[in-house]
Amino acid sequence: MTHFDPDVGGRGLKYCSECGSQLGEGARYCDRCGAGVGDNETRIAESAKTGDIYRSTRLYVSQQRLIAAVIFAGLGVLLLVMAVSIPPMPSEPFGPADDYTFNTIAGATGFVFIAIGLAIYFLGGFLQGSD
Repeated sequence: MTHFDPDVGGRGLKYCSECGSQLGEGARYCDRCGAGVGDNETRIAESAKTGDIYRSTRLYVSQQRLIAAVIFAGLGVLLLVMAVSIPPMPSEPFGPADDYTFNTIAGATGFVFIAIGLAIYFLGGFLQGSD
């Protein structure tokens, strides 16, 4: 793909799509990297015919699904660790530690986050089709 510089009085200087260097007038190849002018358009057209764009998009979506699942499951595990490791709070000042409200909420939220992470990973793969 060639790029045009709009600041040059309408002449439209061309730049290499690979390295970005300016191309001479009527150049068929880049002097700096040797890439052919217009090769990118040909590559895109060929990859569309062979399905490379579809496969790369599918891989990208799979990676996003995995990242989201890991983030949710990781937060869930963190909340479970907090629920177990933080001691209960006293229900009244200087009273016995018998208020497990935070621990219960953190633990329940941790399980919910883990379930959401698993759902994103497995249901997302099911809805997308086999990888």
